[in-house]
This record gives sequence, structure tokens and C-alpha cells, in this order.
Amino acid sequence: VALSPLIELDDADRGISKRPAGELLFTPHALSSFTRMVRRAQERRGGAWPFLGPAQSDLEGLPPTLIQTSSAEILHHEALRMADLLAAAGVSVEVQVWDGQAHVFQAAAGVLPEAAQAVSRIAVFTDRVGRVARDVVPA
Repeated sequence: VALSPLIELDDADRGISKRPAGELLFTPHALSSFTRMVRRAQERRGGAWPFLGPAQSDLEGLPPTLIQTSSAEILHHEALRMADLLAAAGVSVEVQVWDGQAHVFQAAAGVLPEAAQAVSRIAVFTDRVGRVARDVVPA
């Protein structure tokens, strides 16, 4: 399950130049700052840069995936791109788009009815995928 995934850490490849209408939390500058922070952490660990994220990785063989995103958030297009990449790799993927919600609105499940509904849909998805896995793999 991916909630509004950030799949591209290269600012140029991300292609976000302005804050979408309705985005309440993040700006392109905030994403760039996050990228710099990840880069510093990666370099301190002796890791290579550019950091290879989902957009540059082989996704074949990943399990069925549910992606939830809000149509109003800055990472909406990244969620849709992730779904396309997964589908191209032969991964079963389901995308649920919620209108007008904030980034990772699901965290407000105890307060926001839409968040509670989204979390319920996650439970249904994981139960369904788990049931299929149990039927396929003998105990």
C-alpha cells in the first residue's frame, strides 16, 4: 500500500514547477529541500547519488499494490506515474483518488470521514490480497 508516493528524487525529472491549486501542505521548494536532505543522508552513508528510487528501479515481481492519492496534492501525478510503472512491470495495481484531500489525509482517520473510508478500503485491499496469497501458498 502506498499513500501519495514520492517516486522521483531528481527535481528536474519530477517536473513540478508550481504548487497545484488545492495543495495545502507542500510546495515545489519543500520537495527540493527534502531531496537535498535525502542526498546528504545518502552521501553520509557512502551511498551513490543519484539515489535510485522507484522511478528508476525494476518493479517486476512486486506484490499487488494499492495506491491512494488526493487529486489536490502535489504528489498526485507521482502516484499516477507509479501506477503506470507498476502496470508496465506486470504488477497488479489499483489506484484510489480522493478529491480535495491533503497529503496522507488517511492519518486523520479518527477525525475525517473520508480518511476513515480510505483506511477501510486499505483494510479491504490487504484482506483480499492476503486471502489470495493464503490460497496460493500452502500452509
